[in-house]
Amino acid sequence: DMRFKYDGLDYAAYIRASEKDEFAYELGTQMLFLRKGNKYVVVAYSGPIDLKSKVGLFAAKM
Repeated sequence: DMRFKYDGLDYAAYIRASEKDEFAYELGTQMLFLRKGNKYVVVAYSGPIDLKSKVGLFAAKM
């Protein structure tokens, strides 16, 4: 399941490229979806940093 609980957010989901898509997986392609009230944030990233570990950074800006 992509969804996970994060204190202070109404919705949070994390997607990482599947190993089946070797190119996207090697790039570290990820997406993070956050919602708090009527504010939405979508972050797309390709790289070595795990976006899910940075949820607090984005949630604080909401």
